[in-house]
Parts: sequence; structure tokens; C-alpha cells
Amino acid sequence: MRRKRRGAEIIGTEGNLIWNSEGRAPENCTITFADNKGEQILLHNPEVDSNASYIRMLKDFLDGGDNLQSADDGLQALLVAIKAKE
Repeated sequence: MRRKRRGAEIIGTEGNLIWNSEGRAPENCTITFADNKGEQILLHNPEVDSNASYIRMLKDFLDGGDNLQSADDGLQALLVAIKAKE
């Protein structure tokens, strides 16, 4: 497929969160909440640069790493993910 498309849908008791992203450099990203009353766009950004966070992390690392996460930060993120999975 020549056009990049990705997304996800989270189905909950109150409604669904739908993430759609299309295109490449930039991506057109939309996040929508849908329930039995209709749909509401929570975020729409037609110019997402998916490389920006990696470029920032590399720059921070090369400049001394002031903005990098610690092992404790990583552990906290992992614990949140485990709780969300439960």
C-alpha cells in the first residue's frame, strides 16, 4: 500500500474512542469519541510529524540527556500499562 494508514478503536461502556492517521510526513490525525448520541472530534491535526519526538530525543541525548526519562519514569509507565491491561 503506497498510502500509510493506521488507527485503533477502544470500545468502552460509555462509548468508543477512534484514532485514525493517514499519510506520511505529515500525517493527518483525527481522534473521535462516539456514543449513542453521535460523534465528537476530540483532536484533528492535519500536519503531525511522527519523526519529531525521535529527533527531540536524539538531540536531548546528544546534548547531555536533561529531558530523558529515568528508569523510575519507565517503571511508572510500565505499571500504568499493566493496570490498564487488567
